[in-house]
Amino acid sequence: RRDRVLVRRSMLLDDASRLLRVHTSLPAFRRAHLEARFEGEMGHGSGVTREFFALLAEAVASIKVPDVAAAAAPRVTAPASRSAPGTTSSSSSSSSSSSSSSL
Repeated sequence: RRDRVLVRRSMLLDDASRLLRVHTSLPAFRRAHLEARFEGEMGHGSGVTREFFALLAEAVASIKVPDVAAAAAPRVTAPASRSAPGTTSSSSSSSSSSSSSSL
């Protein structure tokens, strides 16, 4: 038994996603071999079906996926230059050093 499906070249990923979602939701005993046809084209059979799956594999391989590891890694940034509690900033340290030298 074969399930014939009609797909659009211009919407290949969308159509493939829809048809695979429907096809895989069927119980195993109801599943048939898929036979693809392209909308507006006369061809059918195993050659067209192979072309459909080859184009689908190429489209999936060309999807740009963000680097999940880099996105999940914590971002370490340098803290803003602030003085620690109990210390003076660099502009006031020059005046305090001059005052300490007078002691």
